[in-house]
Amino acid sequence: MRMSSGDGNGNFTLGFDSSVIGLFPEMEMVYDMFPLITGFSVNINTTAVRNRDGRLLLSGLGLPFMHARKPLTDELALD
Repeated sequence: MRMSSGDGNGNFTLGFDSSVIGLFPEMEMVYDMFPLITGFSVNINTTAVRNRDGRLLLSGLGLPFMHARKPLTDELALD
């Protein structure tokens, strides 16, 4: 997840496309009941009051957060 993610109140939402359904055995068992699955979202509601506190809690549980990459400038690209 990006470090800028969150709703400002310590809650986070992850969006998945249909190709990752195999990673969730609970969903794979009932896959035939839903012939057209285009993707799904997972909402994580925490008791944190700020995104920073929510990220700290979720990173302690093993959820990875990444910093946004800075774009290469022309000077660095020529080296």
